[in-house]
Amino acid sequence: MRVHLGPHLGHLPLARLNSTHIEAMFATITERNRQILDDRTSADPARAGAATATRLTTPATIARVRATLRKALNDAMAKHRLIDFNPAVHAELPAYDPPRVRVWTERAVAHWKAGGIAPSEVMVWTPEQAGAFLDHAQRHDPPLYAMFLLIMLGGPRRGEAVGVRTDQIDFDDQTATFSHQLAEHGYQPVYKKVKTRSGDRVIFLDSATVDDLRAYWELRESWRIAAGARWPRTVTVLTPMPGGCMPIEVDLFFRQPDGPAWHPSSVTDRFQRDYAAAGLPPIRLHDGRHSAATYIKAAGADLLDTRKKLGHASVTVTGDIYPASLDEIDRVVAERTAALTPRSRPAGPRTGTGPTGSDSPRAVPPATDPAQRTKDQVPAQEDAGPPTDSPTPRPPATGTAGAVPWPRRGRRRDRYPRDVR
Repeated sequence: MRVHLGPHLGHLPLARLNSTHIEAMFATITERNRQILDDRTSADPARAGAATATRLTTPATIARVRATLRKALNDAMAKHRLIDFNPAVHAELPAYDPPRVRVWTERAVAHWKAGGIAPSEVMVWTPEQAGAFLDHAQRHDPPLYAMFLLIMLGGPRRGEAVGVRTDQIDFDDQTATFSHQLAEHGYQPVYKKVKTRSGDRVIFLDSATVDDLRAYWELRESWRIAAGARWPRTVTVLTPMPGGCMPIEVDLFFRQPDGPAWHPSSVTDRFQRDYAAAGLPPIRLHDGRHSAATYIKAAGADLLDTRKKLGHASVTVTGDIYPASLDEIDRVVAERTAALTPRSRPAGPRTGTGPTGSDSPRAVPPATDPAQRTKDQVPAQEDAGPPTDSPTPRPPATGTAGAVPWPRRGRRRDRYPRDVR
């Protein structure tokens, strides 16, 4: 409302609003995105820096803007009888297809290094790449290593990780509770409830992650002792209230070395600096959440468990958007699938090794028990037919006496009487 609907449509009387005005608003938003992208490649450092700090309006945000406007106009039409039709219904938008999650495989990394093009807008690291990043952050960025570890393995959103309170990290039960987030309104951090009701959740942590979080807490205590009375026991943040925001005091778990809360954008900047220094392909900080979904799936969790840990409102979002498929897991699944299909012969020429050789699940070893031999392994003299003392009736061959020809393939008989049809 404040960023898009008010500035673009707020000056128009409700009775004069039509789909042309709405489409013009979306065209203006698209043009602004294009201008931001152009400014980011500008030779002027100040102009490029300002554009880099400006957020783009994504297609998902545009779809939510339209949904909000459509709901408001539906209420004006159905409840208050202020208009006769909803112009947002007739406003045309380009179809929004969420980008597919892709993994930074060796081939994808080589292609990116050669041309600088990523296979998708949403990329995740392999477990080996994630481990290399966490090792680098542990050595070179101790103040944020624990937060990055929590995001990569636990899957919280950036605002949820930055906004988790000290009382919500339980070392004894090995859990983390996410009920609020420190999000950005413009550039101003605001402490508010999580995105959805399902996002208010408790997740279980592995023992190694708990040990690293405990080590961070000890590091934070050393900062507090060194700062003395200057260390703030709590931090002041703004929280939304009717008519504006009001300051409140919160004891956040993750702090800067001198005591203040981390700004969400600063966390993103440090994340990008760390993976670049580690020599890894680029991903967004939010893609760490996609990485967590991928690893949870690879560990054998079902979609319902993954949805609960990530805090999604629908399992459809969890299954269709978030996790990617790791090549190692897909190869194992493919081999197991083939092994479930019994074959009487190898799928291809035997070479002794490889997927079609003796190591293949489709390769048929020679059977020593005659009862276990397949048809291809039975000698011709043993396949002469059933014994003469118990003959098996067979249909006579075509052209012999008493042969009954097979009926020709013809028109299908009427299934129902014509009067019924």
